[in-house]
Amino acid sequence: MLCMVTRLGKKVTIKDVARAAGVSTATVSYVVSGRAGGKSRVSEATRAHVQEAIRELGYIPLSRARSLRNGRTDRIALAIPDIGGPYWDLFAKQLLQFADTAGYQVVIFDIGTMNREIKFFHDVLQGLSDGVIIAGANYLGQSHFNQLADRGVAVTVFDNVVMPNTFDVVRTKEHQARLDAVEHIINRGKNRIALFTDDNNEDHRTI
Repeated sequence: MLCMVTRLGKKVTIKDVARAAGVSTATVSYVVSGRAGGKSRVSEATRAHVQEAIRELGYIPLSRARSLRNGRTDRIALAIPDIGGPYWDLFAKQLLQFADTAGYQVVIFDIGTMNREIKFFHDVLQGLSDGVIIAGANYLGQSHFNQLADRGVAVTVFDNVVMPNTFDVVRTKEHQARLDAVEHIINRGKNRIALFTDDNNEDHRTI
């Protein structure tokens, strides 16, 4: 049963909404799920009346119950290596704006450690979201991304090594940027160059 707990601790159920709106629970279900057409059409007036009852009662369908019914979570998981970093902060804001227009919720994860990456991977396997965007993964690799895609998860990975299989890969121009930086330093007459990088990041080998 779809329900929520109000601030007073009382559970508000779909039956409460139906009773307040003077309609059947099936009609409330149609309005909540956004379904239209079929044998049971809901008029705009009835839809508005049900939505008013939902607002007055503070009823919110549990996302878990909705996902069990329609097989979707309407959720995108964003896994990034550094929450608060300026680049990923901007990326997350833009993703949130796009998701809002598409009717999706975004859940953001910091996968800065091996344990977080592995836990995130298993959470997605268990139905955390319909899609994932993964950036800066150090421990997850090709086989993990393949496994997620095989489960029907829409996967996009920011990575310069893994190969797109049944998922999307976004390449960055880090290699060229490093070459440009080194060339700039050499052109200034410097020939002793040091590189500081993350201990877990092996991309520096491509310089």
